[in-house]
Amino acid sequence: MKPNFYVYLFVILIFHMKNYAQDLDKHLWKNRILIVKTDGTKLTSYNNQLDEIKKDKNGFIERRLVVYHVQGDTITHLNFSNNEMHNSSLEFGDNNLLIPTKNFEVLLIGLDGGIKIKQTKPITLEELYQKIDAMPMRRSELRKNE
Repeated sequence: MKPNFYVYLFVILIFHMKNYAQDLDKHLWKNRILIVKTDGTKLTSYNNQLDEIKKDKNGFIERRLVVYHVQGDTITHLNFSNNEMHNSSLEFGDNNLLIPTKNFEVLLIGLDGGIKIKQTKPITLEELYQKIDAMPMRRSELRKNE
């Protein structure tokens, strides 16, 4: 009986610790995630990407996209659908995807949690939407809304 108690305690502690880290898993099957990150050396690319994102709030809402932008040790989480913006100190947890990279990087994570785009140059909204709109789950969403 003692081993079960320790297993139970271990599981509770792991679950509790994960709640305090930035956790992308909470978006699984609910949101697509765009991660924009820099260590601070490629600020032009980073700022250009953020400017591109701000051009079409409705497109992000329609495609269920949330944004995490990481600059140095600060993460900002943007959710256009409920006008939320949260800043926090960087806590990596299990999400190595949020660790700042040298220079600049942009990633698109699909509803299934898979990496759909990973590149070191800013992505235009046209490229981003084209990639998302070609995904099977997005095409299914569009058919439902017709």
